[in-house]
This record gives sequence, structure tokens and C-alpha cells, in this order.
Amino acid sequence: FVEPLLYSVKPDHPAYYQARRLINMLKTSELTGNLTETLDDMAAYYKTADSNRKQIISALTYPSVVLIISVAVLAFLLIFIVPKFEGIFSQLGSELPGITVFLINASNFLQNHIIELLIILIDFSAFFIGLALGLAVKKRRKYIKRRKMFGLTSSNLE
Repeated sequence: FVEPLLYSVKPDHPAYYQARRLINMLKTSELTGNLTETLDDMAAYYKTADSNRKQIISALTYPSVVLIISVAVLAFLLIFIVPKFEGIFSQLGSELPGITVFLINASNFLQNHIIELLIILIDFSAFFIGLALGLAVKKRRKYIKRRKMFGLTSSNLE
């Protein structure tokens, strides 16, 4: 059952070497009589790998949310708050420090180009979401194709 799956994977694909290694482990453990222990070890390995993957995703979620909120707060400050201070500073008529001039210029840029920046942000978001969904669809299609190849359709399983 496993050998035909191995041959359906292209040799230049990373899954090929992993599948080949697993098949060789199973063959060796079968010859030495340690098949049960090897399968238990493999199950523990994949369970740990899955747990690690979930922990990494969980660990990256919080910084991502903080980054998004920080960018939103910064944009709010630059669009709505800094222009009010610009009016106060212009009434004073004094020379402004460089960082203040930079913030005022950044605020003016953001106010003048907000539509273009939002379009770019939406385009990048759509691209990456589409990329992620496209990969998920490809994996699902490959899974269905393999099930059909081995005759494992829903009508056969009932």
C-alpha cells in the first residue's frame, strides 16, 4: 500500500526522501521483529512534530496581533492627531525639531496617499491569502487523487 504512494512522488520533491526513509525504517523493523516499537516511535515522533508546529503557530500569533494593532494605532495618530498639533505648531511660528518635521511630513504623506496605501495593503493581503488557500486546495486535490488511485472512494468504504 505504501510503495505505490512513494512512486507517485517525484524524486526531486522533499516528501520523496521522507517517504523513502519511512519505508526503509518499516522494512528494517519488520525484518528485525521490532515493527511495533518502530511504529510506536514513529507515532510519538509525528505527535511531537505536530505539537511543536502548533506551539510555533501559537507563539507567532500574539506578536502578529500586536504588530497589526500597533500599525493601526500609528496610522490613527498620524492621520488624526498629528495634523491638530501641526496647526498648533504653525501658530507658534518657531523652528521645529527634525523629528517633529518628519512626523508632520509622514502625516501629510499618509493623508494624501491613504487610498493608494490601502489598495497596496489589500493586494498584498489577497495575494498571501490566495497563496495559502491555493496550497490548501492543491493538497486536498492530491489527497483525493490518491484515494481514487487506490480505490478508496466513499462508495467503497460504506
